[in-house]
Amino acid sequence: MKLKFSRAIIAGALTIFCLAACKKDNLSDSPAGDSGYVPYITTTYQTASHWVKKNGQFVNTFSNIFSPALLDNSSVSVYLLVDGHETKIDQRISFMNGELWAEHTQTDLKIIYQTGSDVPGFDYLNFKVVVQ
Repeated sequence: MKLKFSRAIIAGALTIFCLAACKKDNLSDSPAGDSGYVPYITTTYQTASHWVKKNGQFVNTFSNIFSPALLDNSSVSVYLLVDGHETKIDQRISFMNGELWAEHTQTDLKIIYQTGSDVPGFDYLNFKVVVQ
């Protein structure tokens, strides 16, 4: 009898503890102001080392790098990392006698390098990808 009673007390205490821990915050108290929206930012680092030549361009595709839930209003920024410097490549930039830029779909990221050469002139490039 004492064993059943003590088990019931412990189970009841755990239930109360768990319910008390599940607290809902009021979104109007959020630091983002009245909208209640707090942006979620993710940063990843990628190395492009598998270049495929297509129509005079060298393309490195990162398949399924983004969640399929990537919203239309999410912004994706891609930065080339060279010698400790970050250069945004959301638009074409001049790079090593060619042009370099990034394109993305809802799930994939493509790094594109266009040059008149038959080889890209590098083995790999490093990038920072920021989604917010």
